[in-house]
Amino acid sequence: VQSVNKEVKQGSTTTISCVITGITDTATVSWRTIAGEVLGDEFTADQGSHSGGTQTSTLAVDGPQVNVDIAYTCRVTSGSLPESGSFNTKVNLLVDGKFNILEELQSLFVLVCDHAL
Repeated sequence: VQSVNKEVKQGSTTTISCVITGITDTATVSWRTIAGEVLGDEFTADQGSHSGGTQTSTLAVDGPQVNVDIAYTCRVTSGSLPESGSFNTKVNLLVDGKFNILEELQSLFVLVCDHAL
């Protein structure tokens, strides 16, 4: 799973993505932050569709939610083998070029704990 960090101006509506490669079937994708699954009218998640071994999932974030640096997690689970566990990839949304180190450390802690389970 590949991700690309994105830098935007505060209040700008934006879209982030993760690209899943080397797959044979559509994967199940959810988007999370340190607070849990991303929910609400301010976010639009699209799992994407499988084509030629690749799938791109996107998360559109409305402008009012783009006010601080935040690490989103793209959580990928096999569509055909959901019991196989999940794989998490971090996508940083940087606002005005300033990254919040505390958010970075908290996100890393969550990822480590998820993999330890």
